[in-house]
Amino acid sequence: MPTHHHTPKLNLTELRRGWMDLTLVTPDRTCEYSVASVFSEPLKDLCDCLVDAAEYSERDGDGPWHFEFEWLGEGWLYAWEVRPEGDLLHVSTNFAGSRVLGDRPSLVWHHQTVLDRTELAQAVWNLGAQILRRHGIVGYRSLWGRDFPLAQLLQLHQSMKGDMMHGWCDEIRLLGSICPD
Repeated sequence: MPTHHHTPKLNLTELRRGWMDLTLVTPDRTCEYSVASVFSEPLKDLCDCLVDAAEYSERDGDGPWHFEFEWLGEGWLYAWEVRPEGDLLHVSTNFAGSRVLGDRPSLVWHHQTVLDRTELAQAVWNLGAQILRRHGIVGYRSLWGRDFPLAQLLQLHQSMKGDMMHGWCDEIRLLGSICPD
């Protein structure tokens, strides 16, 4: 696994009824994810993982943690494993296709990289902000078929900035900052 970290870029390619297409760009590879809303919550998973990673060293590894998760497509699977090490994340993603070898899905590609936790958190925050600006909470639910993971996104921001939000007014002010004047 690589030992140096990369600044990630996470882009929403498309959000349509029940589907989300994302692209994760690192200097060593671009990975495209086409995810169905059935049993998959990409934004929620990434927020939960990053909040847990920020707390991991503070709690001496005493979990439970959200460091392994799967996203499903139509006959394919993206399996994520994340291992925090200080401010770095060792990320491993497997993409298994619809063909089966024995009783296991066939591996199409495998990607390992090391990412800076804060930079990935910022990329996930930016993705959430992009979705909210473009579609809003109601529009997201209409397209994705599930509620927008607002609490997880706000918790991610709190974890990134170290600022405790105290009540609804702080949360609304932060959400208001997403929209340009």
